[in-house]
Amino acid sequence: MELDGRAAIAGAQQRRRRRRRILGRLSSDKGVVDLCESVAALLSRGVRMRVFIAGESRFVAPADADRVQAAMSALGDRVEHVGWIARDDFFDAVDIAVFPSRWQEPFGLVVAEAMAANVPVVVSDAGGIPEVVGDGYPYMSRAETCNH
Repeated sequence: MELDGRAAIAGAQQRRRRRRRILGRLSSDKGVVDLCESVAALLSRGVRMRVFIAGESRFVAPADADRVQAAMSALGDRVEHVGWIARDDFFDAVDIAVFPSRWQEPFGLVVAEAMAANVPVVVSDAGGIPEVVGDGYPYMSRAETCNH
C-alpha cells in the first residue's frame, strides 16, 4: 500500500478542518505528551490549531495517565478529548492523523488504517512504523526526539 501524499493533503485541504488528531492508548509511550508539547510550541509561535484526541488510558499506570492528562489540560481549549471513538468516525473527521509513538510498535496497524482511509499521517520512526509508511516518507520524526 502506498500513500499518494499530494492527493491526501489536497483532500485534507478541501475539508479545511485544521485539526491534528491522535487515536490510540493515551500514554507517554504512545507519544501523547510529546504531541501536546509540540502543539504548545506551535501555539506559542502563533500557529492556529486544535487537537482532537481519541482514546483511553486503559492499561496505563496511574502516574502516567496523570502526566498525559496534565499535558492535555495545559492546552486548554485547543484540545478536545473525546475518549473512545470508532475508527471510521475518527478517520472521517480527520485532516491529519498524528502517531508519535515512542514504543517499538510491532506493526502500527492504525497508521495503515489511516493511509487506507486516504488520511495523511505524521509518524515517529518507532518499531515497524517506517515499514508501514515506506522508505523515504517525509513526515516522520525520530522517536527518541519527538519533543518539538
